[in-house]
Amino acid sequence: MRLDELRAACSAENPLDGKPVSHVYLVVPRKSLPRGSSIGLCGRAGPRGRLCNVSEAEGGGYDCVATFSAPAVLAYLDLNLEGGVA
Repeated sequence: MRLDELRAACSAENPLDGKPVSHVYLVVPRKSLPRGSSIGLCGRAGPRGRLCNVSEAEGGGYDCVATFSAPAVLAYLDLNLEGGVA
């Protein structure tokens, strides 16, 4: 997912009630198994997300599915990634 796609997903409106999306589900690749119930968006940096599922990735490592607060992800993009568009 590109950064502009991530920003659009976090800024979207819920089609059921028209309110802004509050959480997003993201797949975060990791080289080792996470040790707790939460995971950082960028390693130990960025917002923390609650783990939902962990599976082995093709080619080694693990794919961790976690739910993140959409406003926290947007704030992290704005603060750390020069506007969030690469």
